[in-house]
Amino acid sequence: MKTIQFEEKNEILEYVIPESWSQVSIGMYQEFMSKDVDKMNEHELLFHLVSTFCKIPQQKIVKFKKGDIDEIYKHVSQLALTQPKESLNLILEIDGVEYGFNSKLDDISFGEFTDLDTFLNDGFENLEKVMAILYRPIVDKDKKKFRVEQYDFNQCEKRFDVFKNKMSIDSAFGCLSFFLNLGTEYTMISTHYLKKQNKKKKSKQLNNHLEQNGVGMQSFTS
Repeated sequence: MKTIQFEEKNEILEYVIPESWSQVSIGMYQEFMSKDVDKMNEHELLFHLVSTFCKIPQQKIVKFKKGDIDEIYKHVSQLALTQPKESLNLILEIDGVEYGFNSKLDDISFGEFTDLDTFLNDGFENLEKVMAILYRPIVDKDKKKFRVEQYDFNQCEKRFDVFKNKMSIDSAFGCLSFFLNLGTEYTMISTHYLKKQNKKKKSKQLNNHLEQNGVGMQSFTS
């Protein structure tokens, strides 16, 4: 894990520079996706990427050494031009709790289905809610299989913030990719497919924008 330190008022602050999407939370990714990078100039883009992915307040960014910010920007720009992984994790551990993914979609309750469909219609805005429904605490487990707790929206709601701040976007993308690969008639699958196409388009726009501002992939390898 790559970090950078900053001293302010005799206090040493340490910030993490993510080197993969596994180090980026759902909340960080949502913040990244919330802005239209095509409308940003080079400096605005720098502030957005560095503050979003490293959680460095913008008022502190201006106090860093230029060389340090250039190095941070190099890493987060490279990351922003890639896609999160799309492999499904059946079991995740967050804050010491094991959560299991219920892949038996034919067995889900009507309430679970409608809640998923509703949240997926909002794209990435409610991604932590989607994940909290799909990943539930494991109540029984052996070497070959596990069982998650019965669906209860009130229980899911209690972990919205935990998933938003501590679940990686890699894990979330892997889960969503699973839906696409099922090839079923569920409304939520086709809905997310459209959202995913918008994400790919936005990624290409970011790539073009970075290259236009001289911070594309070529500038990192020269």
